[in-house]
Amino acid sequence: MTAEYFHEQESMRFRFGDDDRGILGVLTDRYIGANPPVPFTFRAFARSGILQTEEGLYDLNWGKRFPDAKLGPYAYAYGKVWSDG
Repeated sequence: MTAEYFHEQESMRFRFGDDDRGILGVLTDRYIGANPPVPFTFRAFARSGILQTEEGLYDLNWGKRFPDAKLGPYAYAYGKVWSDG
């Protein structure tokens, strides 16, 4: 026995047969509908803040940022990463 994800009558192959253009049209329309175009967004940032490198990593060079700090004491940092998702 083979489990079915959905009934054959609900498939695009059942409705479109060998019309690959029709099937691709449904797929692309669905993708465009779920991912509408979004205009470019400008976000302000401070050049003195913790910035990303070209590799996408954050540069947390605490020695450069706090040159007068002595070795030994504990320090804590809190960060918030922006994510549209």
